[in-house]
Amino acid sequence: MATPENLMGVCVEMIECDRALLADLACQGRGEAGERALVLLDHCGDCEVRQVYAHGSGGSGILVMNQSFMTKLINNSTARNAVAGTHLQGNDQGRGGDWPPQLILGGTSIGELGDGFRVAHSFCVNLVGCQTYQARGYGFHICEHANSACLSGCRAYQGLSGGVKVDDSHEINISSSIICWNLGPGIQLNDVTWGTVSANNVIDNGGRTKPQHGIRLSGNTKTIQVSANAIFNWPGHQPMDHGVYEDETCSNNQITGNNISFYQHNAVAVGGRHSVESANLVTKDAYVHPGGLDIFPKDALGNPIMTPLPEDEFTTGRVDAFLDRWVSPIKPRV
Repeated sequence: MATPENLMGVCVEMIECDRALLADLACQGRGEAGERALVLLDHCGDCEVRQVYAHGSGGSGILVMNQSFMTKLINNSTARNAVAGTHLQGNDQGRGGDWPPQLILGGTSIGELGDGFRVAHSFCVNLVGCQTYQARGYGFHICEHANSACLSGCRAYQGLSGGVKVDDSHEINISSSIICWNLGPGIQLNDVTWGTVSANNVIDNGGRTKPQHGIRLSGNTKTIQVSANAIFNWPGHQPMDHGVYEDETCSNNQITGNNISFYQHNAVAVGGRHSVESANLVTKDAYVHPGGLDIFPKDALGNPIMTPLPEDEFTTGRVDAFLDRWVSPIKPRV
């Protein structure tokens, strides 16, 4: 546990370590401003953090920084951290070479106060088989020129801000993931060049409170392939705003072969220059069961008349109660 005398809130600090292993550890933070991380890797090479639980930091649960390289974060769990559960910051070029890869495999994030997984100015990061639940920030946030990131086989569920957000980070690959019931857009790309968003389920975008886009392209995003995604809301929620939305600053994107249903305005809205939309299968009404479409009563404009939905979204109370149980059992060693 991070004691009051430990102002940075660091339980394990690894500085300039090479080929070190940290495993089978539980860390409890105080949740105070100014804390940096519970587990900190600083300028480390080819190190592994495995089966670590990091709960309640005023910073991040696990932070890898300062030109660390070839890091492997495997089967770790984080919860209720203020900045991010798992956080990579400033790892691109250094003594390990130019842009060496990093691996985050099988990570679980529960109820973070910030992002579930945050990758900032760290190149060639593979996030594989990770899951985030009820993050107050984004489930996965790739930002600050974090180029060549791959997000595959992951799940972002019931996030309060959005499922996946990519800012100013190029060569993105988001594939074979389930992005579901997030209160913001399912997947957002802002100022991204080159990339693929493919074979994902993007579900219940915006939840029950405010219509959102399934996939949103903005901020001069260009040369992105958006294909073979299932983008839909279930009728227990409101319809999406648009299935795929591209603003006027974007260009040269291809949106093709997606299956989109239950939206308010357009299945695909292409606003950029030289972008192409083709061969998308769209259905404005919602599927309810394999037997067919659920047909709602329509108004004079042909829009479905929805039964008013409860204002409450998913509840966080049960998860909070579960996480509270971790606070008291973890005590400092004497």
